[in-house]
Amino acid sequence: LMPGLSGPDLVVRIHERRPHMRVLFASGHADSAMLPALSSGAGALFIQKPFGPRALLAKVIEALRAK
Repeated sequence: LMPGLSGPDLVVRIHERRPHMRVLFASGHADSAMLPALSSGAGALFIQKPFGPRALLAKVIEALRAK
């Protein structure tokens, strides 16, 4: 958890400095407020914890292929 900053807000800050950087969120506490923000153009992908090496690899590949 990040006190005072949400995941989607962090993506906005990252993209201000590095617009083409790809972001992959990993959380075991995905609340209903964060997921819509991610899917509505925050420029990031999400993987739910717990996950195994194959699921992580698949998400990283997906992130690298995303435009």
